[in-house]
Amino acid sequence: KHREFRITTCHCGRPIALAISSLKSLSHDNNMQNTNIICMISSRLNFKLFNNASCIRDWVYVNDVVDAFIYAGTINDNESHNFLIGTSYGGTILDTAATIVDEVERVLDRAVKVDYITDVQLPSMAMRDYFPDCSLFKTVTGWKPKHSIVEGIRMTVKYLGEQNES
Repeated sequence: KHREFRITTCHCGRPIALAISSLKSLSHDNNMQNTNIICMISSRLNFKLFNNASCIRDWVYVNDVVDAFIYAGTINDNESHNFLIGTSYGGTILDTAATIVDEVERVLDRAVKVDYITDVQLPSMAMRDYFPDCSLFKTVTGWKPKHSIVEGIRMTVKYLGEQNES
């Protein structure tokens, strides 16, 4: 079964659902959001990558998700809508994890150990590329993400560093 994060609201008496399929885990269980992964790496200082690390995913910064939700409220018709939200650009799980690790090590000045787990049988849904076509929402609302995943990772790690200092 495909899992996705779905936000539903009622605007002018009609539901609008934003399916944010890019809030996926870098782990095998697909239950954590990217920010939680960054928190985990920064606090535990070790990280597990599974045999799907070469799979491509679409990642989106959480502030851009909030903006998308606001844009959804500007739709002025009487229809119900379901939209996919993301950047429509894919990056491998391995590259995204490497960026997170690099930023945690640089900003928090902590070494991070990466364990590569290859003997775990992952569900077939975890072993595929996934970056949805988000163009319909962009066409209908004019929304587009303001931040790349690298910028989002950098801002999140910086924020976590500031929180650790206080």
